Amino acid sequence: MMSDTPETNGAREGTSNVSEAVLDDSEAALGVHSEIALEVRGIKKSFGPLAVLRGVDLRLRRGEVLGLVGDNGAGKSTLVKILSGFSTPDAGRILVDGQEVHFRSVHEAVEHGIETVYQDLALVPQLPVYLNLFLNHEITHYGPLRLLDKRRMRYLAETYLNDINVFVPNVDTEADRLSGGQRQAIAVARATRAEANILLLDEPLAAMGARESRLIIDLVKELASSRQVSMIIIDHNYAHLFQLCDRVNVMQGGRITIDRPVEETSLEQLTELMVSSYRTQLQEVAAVRAPQLRIKPPPPPPPPSSRARLGVIGVVLLAVIGIVIGLVVSNTGHHSSAPTSTTRAVTTTTVAVPANKVVLSQAGSNLATTASFRVTHAPWAVVWSYKCTPSGNFIVQVNQGGNVDANDASINELGTKGRGTTHYSDTGLFNLRIISECSWKVEVKNG
Repeated sequence: MMSDTPETNGAREGTSNVSEAVLDDSEAALGVHSEIALEVRGIKKSFGPLAVLRGVDLRLRRGEVLGLVGDNGAGKSTLVKILSGFSTPDAGRILVDGQEVHFRSVHEAVEHGIETVYQDLALVPQLPVYLNLFLNHEITHYGPLRLLDKRRMRYLAETYLNDINVFVPNVDTEADRLSGGQRQAIAVARATRAEANILLLDEPLAAMGARESRLIIDLVKELASSRQVSMIIIDHNYAHLFQLCDRVNVMQGGRITIDRPVEETSLEQLTELMVSSYRTQLQEVAAVRAPQLRIKPPPPPPPPSSRARLGVIGVVLLAVIGIVIGLVVSNTGHHSSAPTSTTRAVTTTTVAVPANKVVLSQAGSNLATTASFRVTHAPWAVVWSYKCTPSGNFIVQVNQGGNVDANDASINELGTKGRGTTHYSDTGLFNLRIISECSWKVEVKNG
């Protein structure tokens, strides 16, 4: 099994020569891609005491499509942010076309031919296709007047889309009227039209049907073969990777542990590797469990004032007098040969947790936060909000029972900001885990 390979064991032990050996073997197997477009050597990144990247080694050849997979928290998003210029590494080197580079901004990465296409695509829904294709690179004319040369942009958009075999109804069609596959194709086409030589694609086939997926798969292969565009694709659907990629890299614990051509592995082996990694995570979480945060019952009501006591006593006396008068009237006004039976009413009062009471509230910008709590009254809800600059991941995992399930992402968001409420109807012990580099707030409420 792939989980027992020397590459995986070596990476877990922290040996530095394993990644180099794996890369050299893969390079020999893929001799058709001999020119290195992008190389990463020993990249490390920490957020406070948490080490996210622990020495990543990666190579991307000219015209190659590389698949990058791993569990949540493995470091994939952090690596992409470093390659796109959004974050800076704590240690390590990045080489583009053999030259070492130091990105201090996204703009500098773009100047070196590296573009990133996220799930939200960054298209303007109300603009037509040709203006989205030239977004932030508009062509103007008439000198200082700087009027948009729409005729020329329309012509160039049609020509370029035809060259890369992307077909849309009309370049004047607004983006929100296109299918998901067509919008993704426009986002990819915009990046490559701007002379990008390296594309970083985040979930390019997410929420697409078979027909739309085929459009993106054909586009990726066309750009790689005819234009020698190199691509790194992050996708949690392993079947997609075997259709799209030449090689697969597996990230575990902030390192590349597996680097193999797709011809030398299988979907079953890759799935078994990730399942083994998931089991290891469960064991680690069980070994270091967070202290439980139990829901406190509501405080008792304040004692009544003397005036309130007198009022209650008066109401009780009036009720007793009324009952006595009613019994006297009943006994004097009605006669029956049947024996009289008296039934005593018993009232039970249950104290419930008030609705909309905040029973657990956490906020922060930690990469991972874990808490446990017990729910005794249903329904209840998780109220969440986050804010990222720029776009980032926000994941809230809720699991009932002993451990947090690493794959049980009750809330999984990617964007600049968002908020919402997720309702639950079960009671018992729950574990909560928040994974995000954003600023966030999460509350557990009854009601």
